[in-house]
Amino acid sequence: MSFVVFCRNIAALDQPRLATLLHLHPSFTRADALIHSRRGVGPRVAEVPVQAAAESMVAICVEAGLDAFWVPTGDLVPNPTAKVIRNADCIGQGIEIEPVTGGRVLIPWADFVLLTCGVIRDRAGQGCIDAYTRSATPHLRFVRDEFNFDYLAARKQPGTRLNFPIFAGDLISGAAGARRVPGLEALAAGDFDGVPEFASYAAFEDANLCELAQLQRERAGVSRAATAASEAVADEAIAPLSWPPIPE
Repeated sequence: MSFVVFCRNIAALDQPRLATLLHLHPSFTRADALIHSRRGVGPRVAEVPVQAAAESMVAICVEAGLDAFWVPTGDLVPNPTAKVIRNADCIGQGIEIEPVTGGRVLIPWADFVLLTCGVIRDRAGQGCIDAYTRSATPHLRFVRDEFNFDYLAARKQPGTRLNFPIFAGDLISGAAGARRVPGLEALAAGDFDGVPEFASYAAFEDANLCELAQLQRERAGVSRAATAASEAVADEAIAPLSWPPIPE
């Protein structure tokens, strides 16, 4: 088994400085430092074979003011392949998507687990919102310039840049029970500078995996606390993250 080290606010420390910082640890090689200096702002800092190494790396990051944690690779929540959604309607009960096979599928708002967003630099600054759900389509991706905003009707503005914040606001209000990254609130408010940037989709996926891991840790913490206190907690509140089987 190996152990993955995440830093959720890694953008607060530029990559070359982070690589230099972690190079203080004997298991972090100069090659690792070079990779991280060029990687972008993905929060997956390292994968090491020994738990003690992961613990000391986290300690180094925390001392530098970073929100860091480690996870055994076997405990990572699977990150389903993103399905790019081009047509959808936000309605009272949830979001209706149009699969390539035709028809419409409703995903209830209660099934939404996590909402993330980012700007992808190697895609010419393309904006992106990802949604994770407990449905047969567990990982939805909405790409700003590929999404049809016709559902906005009278609210629709000229240009995708103006419509994307409205869509983000609809997701926030609809999926109110889902975890969301702070950048999504900024996007909904039209504050594009507040949306996190990623060097690539790979770095964005790392950030999503980090948020899923943190959400899993929080749910496990709630479960342990409830057991220790012998309190009844709704199963839905502490259920481990998992995805239903994807239909063939």
